[in-house]
Amino acid sequence: MTKQNTSVNFLRSKAGMILGFITGMTAFLFLFKIIILDRTSPADELAPGIVMIAAIISGMCFAFVGRWAQNYWTKTR
Repeated sequence: MTKQNTSVNFLRSKAGMILGFITGMTAFLFLFKIIILDRTSPADELAPGIVMIAAIISGMCFAFVGRWAQNYWTKTR
């Protein structure tokens, strides 16, 4: 087995988790911008660290769902 085939198989096994994480972080940040940032005045201070931690947690939740879905679909085929 070549090195390229090994890396392709690794990415295929992690694709659901990676896409879920990216989708979860992006969705959280987009909704945060639409719901929270548009309604706050520029003078208000928001804690950017808390926002990023919440985005990472959201991404982890979506990664779990993506991994679960990928495992479900690969077992049914």
